[in-house]
Amino acid sequence: MCCWGRFTGGDLVIPALQQRFEFQPGDVVIFRSCLLEHYVTPFIGEQSSISFFSQNDVMGNFEPEDNIAL
Repeated sequence: MCCWGRFTGGDLVIPALQQRFEFQPGDVVIFRSCLLEHYVTPFIGEQSSISFFSQNDVMGNFEPEDNIAL
């Protein structure tokens, strides 16, 4: 996920990890969102975000001999 805009508040919360992250314009956060419930706290101003996802297990499609640094 990444976000942008002019706002205050809007922290990213992942309850299962007992974590709360400041989610500021330009930040990029990568996590397994299909496995971890998450939400953004209330904010003042305008906040937009984009969530990227993959329908399949992308990492599982690489073979060890591909020599790709993961």
